[in-house]
Amino acid sequence: MTRTHVAILKKHYANLILSGQKTVESRITRTACAPYNNISPGDPIYIKISSGPFIAHTTALSIHFYDALSPYKLQSLQEKFNHAVCAPEEYWHEKQNCSFATFIQLGPITPTSIGPEYIKSMKAWHVIANGQSAISKSNGSNHQIAASSVQETPTSLTAPEKTTSSQSETIQESQSTLPPMFDSAEFDFAIALTTGSLKNNYIRIPNDHPILALTETHQNHLELNLPSFETIHTSIDHERKLIRWRGWANHFNYHHLQPGDMVRFVSFAPRRYRVLFIKNVNP
Repeated sequence: MTRTHVAILKKHYANLILSGQKTVESRITRTACAPYNNISPGDPIYIKISSGPFIAHTTALSIHFYDALSPYKLQSLQEKFNHAVCAPEEYWHEKQNCSFATFIQLGPITPTSIGPEYIKSMKAWHVIANGQSAISKSNGSNHQIAASSVQETPTSLTAPEKTTSSQSETIQESQSTLPPMFDSAEFDFAIALTTGSLKNNYIRIPNDHPILALTETHQNHLELNLPSFETIHTSIDHERKLIRWRGWANHFNYHHLQPGDMVRFVSFAPRRYRVLFIKNVNP
């Protein structure tokens, strides 16, 4: 069931999301309150500044739920996620007595001043059921919308995770398509996998793609943010037109990728990309 979410954040964290630095939203609580077990991949999320306006819209990609937290487990979660959560040490210290955690990988960010109406309370996360009517607010004006008619945005498969049975973790996965604004971005690109690329563990850049010209005249460096929360620093082999990082095999295998499936690179900053694995639905 698709639900629409309103996530209320401090301005500092909202700005980190807009800048592309913060790619995972965390909610660590004493009780099993939303979004714990109340969000699914593909659900729309509206970002609102605490006591301020709506600033962005995104979509949940992969979601990780944890329960029965202990200080040791919380430390492990900090080590695993904080590079994408971007929280200070004080944040994790304040969560020492909490029992439940939700980590949400955020899809591409669409700036917006419009968001659904919700019942005001002290909660920092609000869930609007599918089909429930809502009034969106923008610059003091009201617009009637439905929670089920929010903009479609991308989701991706979740890349391999190193888990143990003691983690009490749930990982959810889904697929969708990218919104128009990212289809038209100058340096976004998608690469269709071939039998050769799957067998030999490589990704080749299209001959006419502008990223080749850009990295020939500027610093030849790429940052790739994978769905598994890994951040890869690599470069392009211009002679062979290949991405030099050769760690694709585990991801190809995990997602059961076949010739014709796509690897999508979504730009969120100069030479920084989110990587999405997209199955070909019409083989």
